[in-house]
Amino acid sequence: MKESLIVTRIRNYVLGLTEISGHPNKDFSHAIHVSENMQLLAKLRQLDEDDAQLIGWLHDIGRMKSLGDPHGHTGAVEAERLLNHYELDLDKIELISHAIFHHSEKDLIHGPYDEMIKDADAMAHEYDHEDMDEYESFRALVAVETKDQLVMNYNPDALRFLIETDYMSMSAVNLHDYSKKVRAIIWLIKKHDCMTDELKEINAYFKELEKLTKVSHEEAIMEKHRLLSDSEISDDIDQLIKYKSKSMSLEALEILYSLDLNVDVICKKFIKGLNRVDIVNEESLSKLKSGLKHIYQLLKLDVLQCNYSELVIGLYETLEEWLIISDSSLSNDHLKLALFKVKKMWL
Repeated sequence: MKESLIVTRIRNYVLGLTEISGHPNKDFSHAIHVSENMQLLAKLRQLDEDDAQLIGWLHDIGRMKSLGDPHGHTGAVEAERLLNHYELDLDKIELISHAIFHHSEKDLIHGPYDEMIKDADAMAHEYDHEDMDEYESFRALVAVETKDQLVMNYNPDALRFLIETDYMSMSAVNLHDYSKKVRAIIWLIKKHDCMTDELKEINAYFKELEKLTKVSHEEAIMEKHRLLSDSEISDDIDQLIKYKSKSMSLEALEILYSLDLNVDVICKKFIKGLNRVDIVNEESLSKLKSGLKHIYQLLKLDVLQCNYSELVIGLYETLEEWLIISDSSLSNDHLKLALFKVKKMWL
């Protein structure tokens, strides 16, 4: 049987169920809104529209037929039984059943069709002005946005400032902070897949800066004093930086800014770690923070600009506070929500 015909029959079947459910008007309106949302999201996310609509129409069948709680679990079994009568492919039945099974777990992230029904359901709840928790509210807010809207670009002005800064006149504290920013740039260049000769030259330049600034916060004052007290070393370094700044800054900016920077290139390792993170495992959270560190530094410096930078910054700072304070006032829920928002944006 053609899927479009199955969608029509399932739609009529579900709309018939709403007439005898406990809240016929509400169930009827909700079923229509969710199915429309599923069709819209399927187009935006380039997923199968028929499969999406079947999930949308059937997602609340467990509740409408009073099959017991959780209604997503009982509804998944009923949907599988019902769809078997239409001789739908088994893999499609499994996909639909799986999405229905998980659709109420708004605080978790599953596969693309599971996420689509959660988002579509949240959009409908928002339309009906229903009370929603922070996870569902966030889903409704960003449901129609696609991953293509998460774009990272270089800020040439921030890079120019970093390259041309006269760090020899910095205070010890600023010197230490500048060192971290230089290391973030080195990480950025290394993480790019295509290391050209020009990028190698730029990398070498930043490496020289790193050697001169890579000191601990406690050592910074002593290092600063040593450099300034040795006029020969100080003059050589000063000349090197001034020469490099004048000869390389514009070229470096043009090369760095021309790179096709995207999330897959820069955040590959971070996203991999994010998807594996265990909310109760301090070691995995520490590794996640380490992987996120350079992205955080570049966003704070405005070298990288991202539509959702505030979420990334918030996650890093939440992790930092969580890991530093052993008896933290933060709850698991607070950290879990910060992780969820970034994962949801970077699917």
